Amino acid sequence: MAVPIAAAEKGRSTAQGVNQQMATAQAMRGVPKGATVVDTTCKEFAVGAFTYRFQCTVHWAQ
Repeated sequence: MAVPIAAAEKGRSTAQGVNQQMATAQAMRGVPKGATVVDTTCKEFAVGAFTYRFQCTVHWAQ
């Protein structure tokens, strides 16, 4: 007799910040308690002539 196994819940949280560290920290706040972070990606984009921001996404599984 097979025992049913619950499927893992997956998700992601995205945030922006003035630097990569701040954007990652903000995105981490959206990870549910007890979840495991499986990947983090960041990209840099220009918002002015010499101004840049970062957007980071944290992928998690629970």
